[in-house]
Amino acid sequence: MNTFGLTFVLLLLLTAPIARAQDDSPKPAGRGPYPDAQEPDTSDAEPLPLSGAREISLGGPQSQNLIAPMLRIMQTFDSNPGGVNDSANAASGTIVYGRIVLKRERQRSETRLRFGGGETFYPSQSQLNSNYQNFSIAQTIRLHRWTFLFAGELFHSPTINFGDLEHYTTPAQFIDETGLSQMTLPTQSIFTQQLSRLNTSELVETRYRLGPQTSFTASVGLSQLRFLAGGLTNINQYSFLTGINHALTARDTVTLAFGHNTFDLQGIHDSIHADFVEASYGHLLTGKLLFDVSLGPEVFKDAFGSGPRLFLSGHGSLEYKTAAGNLAFTFLRSITAGSGVVIGAQTNMVELLGTRILSRNWSGSAQLGYARNAYLQNVNGEINKPLLGGFAGLTISRTLGSLASLFFSYNLQDQNPGSPCLNCVAGLHRYQVIGGIDLRLRPIEIR
Repeated sequence: MNTFGLTFVLLLLLTAPIARAQDDSPKPAGRGPYPDAQEPDTSDAEPLPLSGAREISLGGPQSQNLIAPMLRIMQTFDSNPGGVNDSANAASGTIVYGRIVLKRERQRSETRLRFGGGETFYPSQSQLNSNYQNFSIAQTIRLHRWTFLFAGELFHSPTINFGDLEHYTTPAQFIDETGLSQMTLPTQSIFTQQLSRLNTSELVETRYRLGPQTSFTASVGLSQLRFLAGGLTNINQYSFLTGINHALTARDTVTLAFGHNTFDLQGIHDSIHADFVEASYGHLLTGKLLFDVSLGPEVFKDAFGSGPRLFLSGHGSLEYKTAAGNLAFTFLRSITAGSGVVIGAQTNMVELLGTRILSRNWSGSAQLGYARNAYLQNVNGEINKPLLGGFAGLTISRTLGSLASLFFSYNLQDQNPGSPCLNCVAGLHRYQVIGGIDLRLRPIEIR
């Protein structure tokens, strides 16, 4: 059995006892972990878990007890399908991608599971054919004042998720129904040649309500990034995050958190260590607006014995929904492992998604992303040029009834060479023209 199949079976075996033990009584209508939009603006609401390991989100309007399948078929023209600049040959290909999502909520538990997979075929350059799989599962159990989260994710892909608009239609932080925070996963924001890679993560979190307005969270996690074809640096990331959340009102929360990350890089004797303290503020208007921002000092030690250095880190997000369209924005500024390309990096990353309903049947969306990765240390005493990369995408779609839609998109990826940059693609410039159809089966409600 290959690595993907073995990990898939292990995740199911680990989570099956949790799922069987959950309370089978349906979740009461209107009950949830966050205050409802119609509730009065009092200070009795549970605080947002800003110090938690899961990204907070506005969620969707659908029932939370459902199975939702989807199939996407695309035809693409790619100017640089292998990510190899000097010998790039444009090619056209076919992409087939499917996904199934299961969500189930009960009074004392919640289960989220997602499996997606696909294949890309290039008839004229079969050596570039690739496949993609994503499996994730999260189980939440609520017992009086305690809440426990058990989560696991697996990605197998030839590319990084940053700027991969073939498979994702939202910023990387929002793609996964388990919603693990970007702070707990190995960040990949440097474009490389096409390389098969496996990213796994396991995480356990506990939350305890100290009072009607205050909660405490603590989480530990292990993430691994493996390049199956070699060529880049494998990474192990060990994470710890804890904090106190306090609700000022039913819509406003403040948080003080502490976290630690250790990055072990294959072939490097010493690890990268980073400790951070951050203060956070979050504002939630259920169903319409969600905003959170975290800032604080981060002290790190690189893998070459340099003494502790200070870095201002932070992260945040904005999610805004209206009848005419949606807006999602995320940013991250942190010490990272370097995407397997460099030996640690000071990473700044921004992603933006906007959608707009143009008419009854037509809608459009735009995406932008930018990443700056600066080296943690100088090479030969010289200040190194940071790696600057970005992507942009425009999509227009037309609905064909309630369960299908046609779409056309133009996507662009660009990256400077940096100095030095042995494993990334020097001067990458890549564009894609994609046309396709989305087929969504009617969601199946479950009890």
